[in-house]
Amino acid sequence: DYNTPITTFVNEFNGEIDNANIASDAAIAGTKLANASVTPSQWTNPYCFRAYPSSGTSIADASDTKVLFQTEDYDYNSNFATSTYTAPVTGVYHFGGRVEFATSIVSGVTTSLSLYVNAAVASKGERNNAYSTTGVCTLSTDVPVTAGQTVELYCYQDSDGAEATTATATSTFFYGHLVHAV
Repeated sequence: DYNTPITTFVNEFNGEIDNANIASDAAIAGTKLANASVTPSQWTNPYCFRAYPSSGTSIADASDTKVLFQTEDYDYNSNFATSTYTAPVTGVYHFGGRVEFATSIVSGVTTSLSLYVNAAVASKGERNNAYSTTGVCTLSTDVPVTAGQTVELYCYQDSDGAEATTATATSTFFYGHLVHAV
């Protein structure tokens, strides 16, 4: 009967699973799936932040420039300071960012974002040839980071002069969170 395994599965996951249902040599022996010690606070991830600038950053011509983020939307474990995230645990992290320029960027100007880990490029965002409207750069990536390493967002543009970024929470921002510890 095909329904027997399904009925057994449903019954076990409706509160009937306990140590008696788990073989003594099972990988999870002695641990119940309905363990009362696992609380909602253990389901949360305190290793996350989102920040934005209170004033624009002047992006130098033809070189990566660190983007400044003076205001935090959140930083639950206090690992983000002076526009830098310091990884509290070793793991894979997801980081993202967006930078919008305050003035129009002429067509043909290249703009991009780079994620630096310990002062070295770890990932590059899409390189854009700006339009004759406000230029925007984005980056979204997963990277392995070791506890204590620092992570920063840098911007590049080659307009033959410095360009300022906007300073609003919705147009220029940097965020990240731990995907899983290793």
